[in-house]
Amino acid sequence: MEFVPLGDSLVPKVAKLVNRCLEFEAVTPWTVNRCTILDPNYDPEMAVIAIDKGEPVGVVIGAQRTKAPPELVSREHGWLKLVVVEPRYMQSGLGDQLLLAVERALKSKGAKDVRVSDFVGWYFWPGIDLRYQDLIRFLGDHGYVKVNENVEYEVDLLGLRPSSLVLEKEATLAAKGYAFTVAPQDRRSEVIEWVHSNFGPLYSHEVSETFRHDVPSVWLALKGGEIVGFSAYRTSELDWFGPIGVSEEERRKGLGSVLLYKSLLSMREEGRRIALISCNPHLFFSQIPSIRGVRDYWILSKKL
Repeated sequence: MEFVPLGDSLVPKVAKLVNRCLEFEAVTPWTVNRCTILDPNYDPEMAVIAIDKGEPVGVVIGAQRTKAPPELVSREHGWLKLVVVEPRYMQSGLGDQLLLAVERALKSKGAKDVRVSDFVGWYFWPGIDLRYQDLIRFLGDHGYVKVNENVEYEVDLLGLRPSSLVLEKEATLAAKGYAFTVAPQDRRSEVIEWVHSNFGPLYSHEVSETFRHDVPSVWLALKGGEIVGFSAYRTSELDWFGPIGVSEEERRKGLGSVLLYKSLLSMREEGRRIALISCNPHLFFSQIPSIRGVRDYWILSKKL
């Protein structure tokens, strides 16, 4: 058994390890790369891989906000993005060793607490799926307690059609001078700055990811040519929807509902079969008729 940092050659093997050990996941090498090497906050010292006979059998990946977004940089807080160990190795104490190694690295770099696993912008999941009871128990035995929760809606896009109620709202809004359009590349800076000003750096980071596509995957609500709302999709992952937001003075007029449906229909037209929407429990998304599943997540935390 040896312990090594994450390298490019291990990324596909780590993805396979996750999918073997966590039965409700379908992680790709892109996801592992996005959450580690492509994260500007990535620290190789906090990605510890256990190797046995040439294959990874356990991994714990930690993080701190050291670079991005710059407004949120702080070494006082740490995160665990990923905790996975082959079941046959759990009784050997391997999970304890990996967890302790990353916790020590976080503490040595100033972290006073650590959360699992909502490192917004570069996370695998917005928490721990409640069905992973053994993982929750393992972390609980190491002093982690629940501090928050999230849900993820799985929307079936096959057969999705425009809602007549939403079409009526759009017509009413158009008569009042509102318009909806896909953001063009030449408005990139304006869109990102508007989202940052109204919703903060985490939302603006997600929206910036939509402009890596030739046609940005973000819808805008406009009034007199000025942005009053947005809805993003295909941000960090192709099946992800969100974030979405409307300026405070323009809320409760139906703009959000129109933006939501336009984005979901765009995802369907672009060939996506499902949309995954992560959020705190929120009744806004209950208007979607084709929600076929809900995943419940716990966010855990511990003082170091």
